Amino acid sequence: MFSIRVANLGKSYRFYSAPTDSLKEWLVGKSYGESFWALQNVNFEMAPGASLGVIGSNGAGKSTLLKLLAGTISPTTGIVDRRGQISAILELGSGFHPDLSGRENIRVSCAAMGLSPRESNYRLPEIIAFSELEDFIDRPVKTYSSGMYARLGFSVATCVNPDILVVDEALAVGDQHFRKKSIDRMLAFREQGKTLIFCSHILQYVNSLCDECLWLRKGKPEMLGPAETVIDCYQDYSRSLDAGSEARPLDTYRTEAGSASFLAASRILDVGLGGDCRNGAIETGGTLKVHVKVYLDRGVASTDADVRVAIVRNDGIECYATSAATDGAVLAPIGRSEFAVSFVAEELALLSGRYSVHVDLMSTRDTRVRTRWPGATRFKMVYSENKEAGIARVAHRWKRPGGNWPSIPNQ
Repeated sequence: MFSIRVANLGKSYRFYSAPTDSLKEWLVGKSYGESFWALQNVNFEMAPGASLGVIGSNGAGKSTLLKLLAGTISPTTGIVDRRGQISAILELGSGFHPDLSGRENIRVSCAAMGLSPRESNYRLPEIIAFSELEDFIDRPVKTYSSGMYARLGFSVATCVNPDILVVDEALAVGDQHFRKKSIDRMLAFREQGKTLIFCSHILQYVNSLCDECLWLRKGKPEMLGPAETVIDCYQDYSRSLDAGSEARPLDTYRTEAGSASFLAASRILDVGLGGDCRNGAIETGGTLKVHVKVYLDRGVASTDADVRVAIVRNDGIECYATSAATDGAVLAPIGRSEFAVSFVAEELALLSGRYSVHVDLMSTRDTRVRTRWPGATRFKMVYSENKEAGIARVAHRWKRPGGNWPSIPNQ
């Protein structure tokens, strides 16, 4: 039993260099344009009561998918099979006539969704009350702000009690009060066993409203699965676009002039991960060890050398950094002119994401870097609960009048 089923869904548009080329193509039977696939190979099935989030960057095909689901455009390939009445909030103010009043547009929208005049009159007070537009309901909607458009559109779409609700970014322009009302209504809608498809760039809303999530990338499905997992992967991908996170090969270190005691041959030899890190992954609350091996040229004492370790998220945010000398540690000899030191982070509290370790070899006598190895090694943090947001878990507790709940540790 399903409420909506999508199989091999795709949408292609034709683009022409001149307005008459489409007519010439139809008359002659020769191609004068180019095809652009806005959406390809989308497949999923939703049961009654299920909720699906749709995420992706601008131009990924999200709005095209929602229009296909709502039936406002026809697919080029594949099918959309719907069971029950569907209501959609797509482009802001779509379906509203600018010269008609809010009240008149409500009646027209209800009629378009198949409601009789009697049913429309019955639902009219509820729609107006939920939109909180009583003072403006008899004015032309062309005088409405974008937020008022969103209020009216959301109120109409949800008050007609559809079996399937499709929402595309309608909450982005609403104020905080109306956003909360809308979220509460969609949660209640889902609890009634109705089907919800929700698209938004506000990922915390997607996470709280949806059981599963579809990530679209360049018109194709990138990932479909539990909402928390897909959102985590999408955020990781988005952060990687903001800053390069690839490790540099050993022969591309950046070397800077150091003090006289730091001769040119001193360099970082190797950086490795240990502790609870397995196959490049570590769970939140585990122990991370960073092993650093360096070569110090003749005449450079271990007390003259310092190793700085920085943990950097793949959007370039430096989450934490310190050095051996800062903490009173000294490099230990392990061979001829070779020294080593290990940075150990007990109960690492970082949340899910991809991180890299940046390592600097410096002199304790000045602050200039001798050898810098950005992205020396990388690892992935895995937080199984995945209910919190931010960079790191913070040890905390909740307080109530007359007593306390147990404190929440970092593991």
